[in-house]
Amino acid sequence: MQNKITTIFFDLFGVLLGIDQSVVIQYLSNLIEAPYLEVMDITMGEPFMRLERREINFNQYVEEIRDILPNSERIKIPALRDIWMNSNVGEMPAVSFIEKLQSNCEVWIISNTTEFHIRSLKSKFPFLSL
Repeated sequence: MQNKITTIFFDLFGVLLGIDQSVVIQYLSNLIEAPYLEVMDITMGEPFMRLERREINFNQYVEEIRDILPNSERIKIPALRDIWMNSNVGEMPAVSFIEKLQSNCEVWIISNTTEFHIRSLKSKFPFLSL
């Protein structure tokens, strides 16, 4: 007998909301003259996961991708940080499932952000009112 799933938890940042990574990837691809998909595989691969898990900091992340990418001496940490920090935050694909999931189970969002920040995000992202 299978147990029915009655509750689903989503992490807010990185699952429902995230930066537009394509801007960062396109910047690096142009800078180092490497194919977009190759740059994406490397920059959003294991070094990115280690950064997300806070096993390494941003500078260490950049050093790790520099070890793998061609023409990496062109990558300057301050310039990459500026692009990274100024990338737009947008909805991730998982958002499209929330309403359908709510018809079958409880859906909760977890985050370590502040209530003030959540109120601000609600005005930009209607799914947070669900």
